[in-house]
Amino acid sequence: MTTNTAPLERTPRVLLAGVLGALLTTVVTVALAALFADAAAVRSALLGGAMVLLFFAFGSVSVGIAARIAPGTAMLVALVTYTFQVVLVALVFAGLTKADAFESDLSAGWLAAGLIAGTFAWMAAQIITTLRTPIAPWEGPASDGAEGGPAAPVSTEEAGAA
Repeated sequence: MTTNTAPLERTPRVLLAGVLGALLTTVVTVALAALFADAAAVRSALLGGAMVLLFFAFGSVSVGIAARIAPGTAMLVALVTYTFQVVLVALVFAGLTKADAFESDLSAGWLAAGLIAGTFAWMAAQIITTLRTPIAPWEGPASDGAEGGPAAPVSTEEAGAA
């Protein structure tokens, strides 16, 4: 039995792409808030971007650890961490609203803008990086049942007889 480590080698590259995409979007959102609004909007856009970076990095690292330890649990861990992240964002919004932070210190609209823009940038960067990353033909499961090994060569005579 062979071990396929190539997907694990791609994981940091995909995570870095997400971080850079969200970070770039946060910088743009903060700059727009500085140009068109007040200091509360700048703080809100920065907080929204920081929440995206923290929540998604936590989720990605958690799923990566689960995939290394027990690959069969990776999807379950991904769903649980995603649900946890959504609930946590709602709790942060509820806590800020209850504390009247949106009355003077923060702007709900700019916080939402930072969260939404950062989330889309994170997802787009990870999807684009994943799609552009070459996957070697020997990384897939082999046709002979061996895990992660090269597929058995098929001659043109065998292919024509099938």
